[in-house]
Amino acid sequence: MDIWFVNLNFKNLPTKTELNDIQHFYSENFLKTLLSNFYNNNSELSVKSGKKYLKDNSIYFSISHSGNLVVLAFDKNKIGIDAELLKDRNYSKILKYFGIFQADISQEEFYKIWTVYEAEYKSETNKNLHIFKYKNYMCSLSSENPSISNVYEINIPNDIAVNKRNIDIKKVDETLFRKISLTADFLTPSNIKIKQIKNEG
Repeated sequence: MDIWFVNLNFKNLPTKTELNDIQHFYSENFLKTLLSNFYNNNSELSVKSGKKYLKDNSIYFSISHSGNLVVLAFDKNKIGIDAELLKDRNYSKILKYFGIFQADISQEEFYKIWTVYEAEYKSETNKNLHIFKYKNYMCSLSSENPSISNVYEINIPNDIAVNKRNIDIKKVDETLFRKISLTADFLTPSNIKIKQIKNEG
């Protein structure tokens, strides 16, 4: 199981629409580039119910983006990853969407619930769950694989990130790319079991 963190190092955050466009550009291009150049896989991509997958199921992948971060995860088994920028929100209002009616909850617990829910939904499994913080993001990864093999970090400078259409992802300077040890804090699963959550709405 591999995780790739793509850090878009904006000096000034673009508008929400521009940021969404940039996030999608990098997630799409890194997905295709990594499949082809790193995993030597040129299988046909398809979409079902809005979710991309390889037709031959030779490798599974999951993508998430939030704020300045795009994260991709790859495995031989079904996999789901979610990352969320840690910031203040109306926690109780969002939790009601998950069928949880709890007024008092910490930021950390809130984001664990949110990311675990998304990761398990994407992977369609809750066998192995990894919850951790990466920089100022809460991340959850769900897979049939019990261990994370490799973690990679790619830092895209502000001038490249903003002018994204002027570059070829395949030719991104290798000095921007490095393999790292995941030193993020691994966290215990949420006290509220996600599999018990039912959205009544």
